[in-house]
Amino acid sequence: MRFLFILSFVFIQNLLSFQLFSQADSSNVKNKIKNISFALDFYQGKMIKIYSKSPIVDHSNYFSFNVLWQTDGSQRWHHSYSLPDIGLNVFYNYLGNDSILGLSFGICPNMMIKIRGQKRWGAFFKFASGFAYFNKPYNQVSNPENLVIGSHFTNMTNLSFNAFLKLNHHFSINGGYSLFHFSSGHIGIPNYGYNDLAWNIGIRYNPKAFVFNQCIKDNSNIQNNFIFNARVGIGYHQFSGTVSPSGGPLYPIYIIAPYISKKIGAVNNFRIGLSAKYFTSYHDFMLSENCFPGKESIYSWVGSIFVGDEWQIGRVGFLIEPSLKLYNPFFQKLYVEEHYEHLESAELKRWISLKSGLAYYLLKSANNQKYNPSIGLYINTNKTQADYVDISFSCGF
Repeated sequence: MRFLFILSFVFIQNLLSFQLFSQADSSNVKNKIKNISFALDFYQGKMIKIYSKSPIVDHSNYFSFNVLWQTDGSQRWHHSYSLPDIGLNVFYNYLGNDSILGLSFGICPNMMIKIRGQKRWGAFFKFASGFAYFNKPYNQVSNPENLVIGSHFTNMTNLSFNAFLKLNHHFSINGGYSLFHFSSGHIGIPNYGYNDLAWNIGIRYNPKAFVFNQCIKDNSNIQNNFIFNARVGIGYHQFSGTVSPSGGPLYPIYIIAPYISKKIGAVNNFRIGLSAKYFTSYHDFMLSENCFPGKESIYSWVGSIFVGDEWQIGRVGFLIEPSLKLYNPFFQKLYVEEHYEHLESAELKRWISLKSGLAYYLLKSANNQKYNPSIGLYINTNKTQADYVDISFSCGF
C-alpha cells in the first residue's frame, strides 16, 4: 500500500509539474522547438544539521542537466512572469555520506523568472519541484543510522538565485546560491528531511536565437467576481513522530473544504474558507489505547479556517495556504496537555498548519475557475513538521 501510494504521489506530482513545460500554444510549435536551450550546473554545499542525531557529513555535490524552453510571449501569463523559462531538470546528488545517506537521483520540472532577461547581464530566480530516489533510505536492519530519509522516493525542491552573463548569442554563464530540500511528507518514517544551502556555477547553450510572438491571447473573459468552490480529498500519513515508531501502516485522512475565491491581479487567486479533516489514525489510536472512550469519532475531526493564494501559470496553479485550527481536541489533549517539556512547540502545532502544492485545471486556464475542475497534490504541515500528503479535487460554481 505504501509503495503504491508513493508511486501515485510521484506520478501525479510530475504530471502536474510537467504541464508547466507543455503549455505553449500548439500553433507555435516551431517557436517552441527554436526556443529550446540546455544548461549544466554544479552545486556544492553541506547538509544543514537540524537534529543532534544527524550523521556526520562531508561536502555535498550536485550535478544538474536542465532542458529549458524560453516562453515566446504567445500567452498572457508569459508576460505576467516576464517571459520565464520552463524546464525539466535532472539531478545526480552526493549528499556527503555515502555509507549512510547514499546517493540520490532527482527529476524536477522548473521555472526561471528573470531580471533583465533580454540584456547581456542580469539575474534569475529558479523554482524546481519534483521527486528524488534514494538508494540507501532508513532500514531497521541494514541502515538504522539514516534518520534523515525514511523511504526510497521523496519530494525534491530546489530554490536558486543566480546572476548570469551572456558571452555571445549561444553561451551564457551563471553563478549563485541554492537551497535543496528532500522530504517524504511523513509517508515514510523516520523523516528528519535533508536541507542544504549550496553555491553553484553553470553554463547554458542556446542552439538558435530565441523567437518571440507578440500576438497575445485575448483573456477578456477572465472571471474576477467571487466564486464559491468545494474541495474534497484524501491524504495519507504514518501516525508517529519524526523518527519513531517506523514501519507503521499508512492511515487515510478524509478532507472537505468549502471556500470562496477571487481573482487578484493578473496571476493571483485569493481564497478564504473552512476545512474539516477526519484522521483515521487518531480514531485507531484511541481505540487501541482505550483513551477518551466514547469520543473516538468526534475527537478524530480537525476543523480549520484558512486563507490562501494561488499563483496561476496557464492551467497550473501553485498554492500556499496557511490555516488556523479551531477544533483539534485529540492533539490538544494528547500532545499539549501531556507534553509540558515541549509545551510551546506543541501549542504552535496545535494551532498552525500549512498546505502547499500544485493543481492542474482540467478544462481551461486556471484564470477561469467556475465549472473548471482541478486535481491537486499537496503537502501539509503542523507548523513546520510534515504531517501528510493529500490528493484533492476542486471545482468552482
